Amino acid sequence: MKLSSGFFYGNTSKTVLSADFGLTETIYAPTIKLPVHSHEAAYFCFVLEGDFTEFYGRRSRLCRPSTLVFHPAGEKHSDRFETNARCFNIQMNALWLERVRQHSRVIESQQTFMTSDCRISPCGSTGNFGNSTIFLRSPSKV
Repeated sequence: MKLSSGFFYGNTSKTVLSADFGLTETIYAPTIKLPVHSHEAAYFCFVLEGDFTEFYGRRSRLCRPSTLVFHPAGEKHSDRFETNARCFNIQMNALWLERVRQHSRVIESQQTFMTSDCRISPCGSTGNFGNSTIFLRSPSKV
């Protein structure tokens, strides 16, 4: 099943929509098993609370608080929740994602970032996220 943009399984706590993004907080009860599904739009899932296992292709990943997962549009996956869980989802529209792809390889496929992998340096230098490097810029002064 493909979920339309802005829709997620679980209970939706809050949603904010803009032209480029959809921000959704979802809550899941323990022992919930989500069927194999995909999402129409690419999104990041940041785990706020709880533990769950996500299955994609022939692989799986354990998602715990501070785990950040990027799901490309159309990626098939399922989830099994072991505890109460809460997630913050950031869905991007296709035009915004295309602009980002001009500058980043991270958004080409699914990615998982764990707290223990993240080492962010001060603004103006680089930060390492797993096997990827991002550049952090100081905000422009007005």
